[in-house]
Amino acid sequence: MDPNAKRPALSGQARYALASAALLTLSFPPINLRWLVLVSLVPFLWALGHRDQKHPFRLGYLFGFFWQLSALHWLGILAVRWTGNWTLSWIPWVAASAICALYFAAWSWCSHKLWSKAPWMAAVLWGVFEYLKGSLPVIAFPYAILATPLYPFPWLLGMARLGDAVMVSAFVVLIGVALAQGLLKESLPRLGATCGLVVACLLLCIALPVPVVSRQVRVAAGQPGVDLAFSKPDEEFLAVSQNVPALFDRARGADLLVLPEGLVQGGDSLPPSTPFTVPDGVPVIFGGKRGNGPIYQTAFAYDGTWNYADKTRLVIFGEYVPLRDKLPLLANFNLATADLTPGTELKALDVGSLRVGPLLCFEALFPDLARKQAANGAQILAVMSVDDWYMGTGAPEVLKAGTVFRCAETGLPAVRAGGLGHSMIVDGTGRILAEIPLAATQVATAKVGVR
Repeated sequence: MDPNAKRPALSGQARYALASAALLTLSFPPINLRWLVLVSLVPFLWALGHRDQKHPFRLGYLFGFFWQLSALHWLGILAVRWTGNWTLSWIPWVAASAICALYFAAWSWCSHKLWSKAPWMAAVLWGVFEYLKGSLPVIAFPYAILATPLYPFPWLLGMARLGDAVMVSAFVVLIGVALAQGLLKESLPRLGATCGLVVACLLLCIALPVPVVSRQVRVAAGQPGVDLAFSKPDEEFLAVSQNVPALFDRARGADLLVLPEGLVQGGDSLPPSTPFTVPDGVPVIFGGKRGNGPIYQTAFAYDGTWNYADKTRLVIFGEYVPLRDKLPLLANFNLATADLTPGTELKALDVGSLRVGPLLCFEALFPDLARKQAANGAQILAVMSVDDWYMGTGAPEVLKAGTVFRCAETGLPAVRAGGLGHSMIVDGTGRILAEIPLAATQVATAKVGVR
């Protein structure tokens, strides 16, 4: 490290932290200047890498807070749509950003402490903290990981098979560290060590074998083109009853049809009460509620025989409300009056000729659930989603990217279906084979290889 390099004043450091947050915003949906993500952290890392940096925790918190304000912008928009109150919408948005910023503050402090010995540890630590952000009980929220903008490039996703998508995020940070070291005029041996790791990661992407498949099957994603979030109940019922039968007709001959979550509201027994007839001849899986007390979010499958699997990981404040009776302010957010109950077992279902691993909406953000479905013997993942809550923001595309990463991690193909989208078919390398335009009433079909 250049001993003559001067640490910028705290106000100057803030500029670099905010510059990195701005570059990340530009690289993420909905703006999608994707390749900017590779250099987005350079300004922040340059300020962090100075030997006499005295405020790494504060600098990291500043960066994290403004970056999360950007990444979680959909939360404020959703709160406005849900409550009709602009003032209330700031509370969950700012509170969630302030909490998530703590991860980045802790990463910044640790990375600065280790920079003099091994700058590349900043990349390792990023992966660790990103993993913790998505794994801690109750508050786990693996949303908008750093690797997200790179999901359209399957050749970069191979390393996810070794350590989940956080490996790709760590690779992005590693590139930023190398560039920051160059700007700091560090010694060639130190810079060379980091560059060597970058090259090793790229070679790893090339060297990893593609998933082995034994046969080809034809699968279908069905998108009803109905807003399953904000439509009035009677309008939603009518639209679903009119649009879904056509999806079954267009999916004839498919080995599996996947429809969205949110198509069934209640019912204690099988078959579930549906606003459409479920015909024979098209093996299908779709999502909805089951039971009246307790109530579950459930994947229902039919291939001549009904079966189901309950959602095991619920959305905090969306599907259950902690401290409901102790925080009177929550009543102002028009939250659901009844909490859902998580399932006790993550199950794969035999549907037609396939063993299917259902992931209901939020569950598709969690690498461990997809890997458990692979361990359950699933040959294909079925992601049933309702992203209609967030339309008009970058959130639906971030959730779409989650499905792509689950395929790259497990080597399993996936069929994803949403009310308005994103609905698509992905192979076991993370390559999108077919996709339906947003809001269209349509079926997409493709052949995928399964084990």
